[in-house]
Amino acid sequence: LLHNPGETMRNLLTLALVLFTGSLIGCGGQMTKEDMTQAWAATNAALAGGQSMASTALTNQDASLTFDYPCQGGGSASFSGLYDLDYDLSGNYNGTFEFDVGFAECSYTGIVIDGDISYDGVYNYGNNAYSYDLTYQGSLAFSGDVVGSCDIDMTYSYLIDYSVGLNYDVSYSGSICGYDAAADLSGGYTY
Repeated sequence: LLHNPGETMRNLLTLALVLFTGSLIGCGGQMTKEDMTQAWAATNAALAGGQSMASTALTNQDASLTFDYPCQGGGSASFSGLYDLDYDLSGNYNGTFEFDVGFAECSYTGIVIDGDISYDGVYNYGNNAYSYDLTYQGSLAFSGDVVGSCDIDMTYSYLIDYSVGLNYDVSYSGSICGYDAAADLSGGYTY
């Protein structure tokens, strides 16, 4: 786990996005809460796939990346952004990234995503903990199995502490689909 910082980062980022997707319990606007949850899960699957592709493509610690991510059911998500990763020999690392993503008929699980979203993140790994902070801003439209649109201006943070067991805390602020993200999405878990 500590010998390959790129692979560790990719695995932890994937875990973060899975936790993020799993913790979403509702959105509003033109869609039902169930439809929005499905649409946001599809969006996060595309973002996670692109994020993984970006971390795999890193050839040095600082990189500017532009690429098209082929979505599972067709269409694409065009990523353009920056990565900055710093790590030491003991396996600790931290970094930042920022991406602008344009969805063009990007299809996941029967849901087609169009629109633009910008997101940036800061992450830290070391001393038996991992923290991750993301800020999302954009407007997306959904068609196919879910129909509607959603404006997003939200910050997502989590902390995983595995010094004794596995504990994580998830918090949100801002708005997603007209709802208060802090009131509707925050939580924490202990295993």
